[in-house]
Amino acid sequence: MINKLYKLKQTQLDQQLMQKQQLVSKIFDIDNSIENIQMSLSSVGVEKFGAIGDFKILAIHKNSMKYEKHKLEQEKNIIENEIFKYDKIIIEYQKEVEKYKYLVKEALKEKIKEEQKQEELIASEFVLSKYANKMVG
Repeated sequence: MINKLYKLKQTQLDQQLMQKQQLVSKIFDIDNSIENIQMSLSSVGVEKFGAIGDFKILAIHKNSMKYEKHKLEQEKNIIENEIFKYDKIIIEYQKEVEKYKYLVKEALKEKIKEEQKQEELIASEFVLSKYANKMVG
């Protein structure tokens, strides 16, 4: 039973670690998107003798990119908070896994001790029967 609980907790821990890794991957993608937007913001421009309308369109475009960047940063912050929650959950699962791992080891030690006692009992009975056979014979 303890072994089953240990395996269950280990599986739950693995699931939490995978979910955390997915969130970390999302943050990596968001960082790449933010970096691309930042590069676009710094390199976007109009022709040297462009119309005033071009400058208005450029300003609108830059504002939309800044807004998109802001949205991505907010999403990144939300995901980082989720990762922090997963870290806490993972720590709890690790504690439980360690506890059950210890219990499994202790149960195994107890089982080995019982088997050794049984073997010693059988060996002593064998010696006694041989001794009794010598005495009778």
